[in-house]
Amino acid sequence: MRSGQTATAVVALINRTSDAITIERIDTSCPCLAVTPGSFRIDSGERLALNLKFDSSTEPEFRGRLSIEVTGYAANGAAFQTRVKLEVSVGPVERVTSRREGSSHELKGRGSPYMFPCAAA
Repeated sequence: MRSGQTATAVVALINRTSDAITIERIDTSCPCLAVTPGSFRIDSGERLALNLKFDSSTEPEFRGRLSIEVTGYAANGAAFQTRVKLEVSVGPVERVTSRREGSSHELKGRGSPYMFPCAAA
């Protein structure tokens, strides 16, 4: 993505446990990444869409790679943790694939689409 832009992506969260999990909050290691919904219940085997919004407008001069931790917390502690990796450049970023699932997620920002990988920790 280009520096100074805002971009969004949707990633799937799957509960592979045998119990329902209630996520009370989601924290990210960078305030530039917001995740919604911020709290939810996900039943065993259920798939839920998480919306990611990256906003680089607060640091429009930043260029480079970012690796942002995303952690979802239940009442008894961390329930899931993953890492979002992206690259901010002057021009479009080449398509990059996820190390875990071999798939990319399209960013829908202003202008043409950009790609970034989501790799689970």
